[in-house]
Amino acid sequence: MVRRDETPAEKEAAWDRLFQGPRPTRELEAKWADGLARNPATPDDALPGLLGRSAHLLWRRLPTAVVDAAIGHPEWEVRRLLAEAQPDLAADQWSRLILGEQRPGRRWALTMIAADRRAGSPGRRTRISPPTRPPWSERRPPV
Repeated sequence: MVRRDETPAEKEAAWDRLFQGPRPTRELEAKWADGLARNPATPDDALPGLLGRSAHLLWRRLPTAVVDAAIGHPEWEVRRLLAEAQPDLAADQWSRLILGEQRPGRRWALTMIAADRRAGSPGRRTRISPPTRPPWSERRPPV
């Protein structure tokens, strides 16, 4: 119930009481983060705070500032999922993502994802020449 005659001090006290007491469980916090990540009305300035809290965030088109924050995120899983899920990473973003990795295995994995994305990008045709004869044509039944 909203009181129309509520003073600013009373309103502030009501908000303070709301956040006292037991904290939400981890499961509830995760569900809140997932809900915010999937909600298209979530403000852009709230999205960087969801990095590392919800994998759902990286499966939607993100503003450049959020992608840049994900590139510099300390958790490998955030950076890996960014590479796999974001459809339109620019060349300079790929460079920063790949060259920013310290471990060679992770750098290699990101490079392979980038190469795979480039091969499958629209407007780029990857020519795969078929063999001259199907491999099974060489087989002969036993005599």
